[in-house]
Amino acid sequence: MIYNRLKNLRFFRTLLTLFNNISLHRKIVLTYFFFIFMLVGILAASIYTFTASTIRTQSTFSLQQSFNQASSYLTYKLNGISSSSDMVIYNVSLNDILNKDKNSYSVMEQVADSKTILHLMKSLQESEDIKRARIYVPDQLIYSGNGVNICPLSQAASSLWWDNLFRKKGLHLFVGNDELEDIPYRNQKCIALIRAMYRQNDYSELSFILRLDIPRSTVESILNSANYTNDSCTLLLDSRGKIIAGSNTTDSIPLSKENPDYLTLPAFTADSAVKIQLSGQSYMAMQTLIPGTEWNMVTLVPYSSFTLALTSLVKIIIGVSFLILLLAWFLSKPIAHTITRRIDLLCRYMQRTKDGILQEAPDVIYRDEIGTLYENYNFMISRIHTLLRENYQMGRELKSAEYKALQSQINPHFLYNTLDMISWLSYQNKSAQIGDIVYSLANFYKLSLNKGKYIVPISDEISHVSYYMKIQDLRFSGNI
Repeated sequence: MIYNRLKNLRFFRTLLTLFNNISLHRKIVLTYFFFIFMLVGILAASIYTFTASTIRTQSTFSLQQSFNQASSYLTYKLNGISSSSDMVIYNVSLNDILNKDKNSYSVMEQVADSKTILHLMKSLQESEDIKRARIYVPDQLIYSGNGVNICPLSQAASSLWWDNLFRKKGLHLFVGNDELEDIPYRNQKCIALIRAMYRQNDYSELSFILRLDIPRSTVESILNSANYTNDSCTLLLDSRGKIIAGSNTTDSIPLSKENPDYLTLPAFTADSAVKIQLSGQSYMAMQTLIPGTEWNMVTLVPYSSFTLALTSLVKIIIGVSFLILLLAWFLSKPIAHTITRRIDLLCRYMQRTKDGILQEAPDVIYRDEIGTLYENYNFMISRIHTLLRENYQMGRELKSAEYKALQSQINPHFLYNTLDMISWLSYQNKSAQIGDIVYSLANFYKLSLNKGKYIVPISDEISHVSYYMKIQDLRFSGNI
């Protein structure tokens, strides 16, 4: 049914006509190559479909694993710093010092207490994850002007993070380097954990603020570990899309020239690998909210890099398929030649037969269909030769019979006419002429018998004709 429908198509009919008009050798080569091409194509598509699905699953799993490990490790680091802050926030000695009545707080006591506070801050700085520990205390205290580990609350009140801290009611607040009121560490950027503590006897009055500065390089090294490829990028973004920290490959993502510190991402599902479009480019993206912060950890992998294994797979499949097809093409020619060579030879012998040269083809040792054609052709030529010989022999016999029949018709008339002439000559008393005629007639019939021979010498044939002509000349009075 499908073939009948295809036959109604003009293009298919034209293609079928072209195919039928080419040589058998080319038909075999094209047919062989076509089916090999179809087989290789189906096999390549099947391999690609199965392998590509496996590679995508493995790539997605690897991306999720590296991302989840990095996010878990970052959460672990930040929780560790939060735990360190708990030691300060809930330190009994520190709270007792900063909850003293300022009216009865002597200078000597303040100096002694400042040493205790400094010792506590410096003990926090012994951790490799904390670059600097700082505490903000009321401005009335004489040690509030330390400027390194102890600062006045008025300095904190002028910072960008002040409102956000109290919007969270003094609980854990992580801020980026750009929101810090100063940059106390040359050539090193930080992020900070800020917490507020209220007076024990009056929760409406602020007692102190603790700030722990974390080297941004520590966070960036964790973000680097989440990169799935060399050109992928992992970022920490706040709720506004501002970049808090990023891996060393931030150049691989399209940032706005007007706001290079911000990245606007389309909404997509958290904690799963999703394909997104960013500035006209495709990325595989993952994001998750870091617990205890308002930050999102985001990994962006260029889709071309994510599918690099698939690209390599496609190249390998195309290369192997091309080699197989090339080998099939070269193998199809000798295979087609072995089939068509004998047919071409038989066609040449048939062409000679058409031109009148009846020659048998060489004997073949193969007993396939072509061998049967050779055998039948040779039988046909042999039969034609036999028929030609029989026909030639029959032709000769027919001519001989016709000749003899003609002779048998001629001789009675000749004899009758000669005897009639002798009779007339006898009435005229022409005995000399009668003698000549009788002599010639006797020799004529003597030579006609030829002693039973079919072939006679030319001299006898000439004498035979001469006697015949002499009798006829006498009959017609010398007019012959």
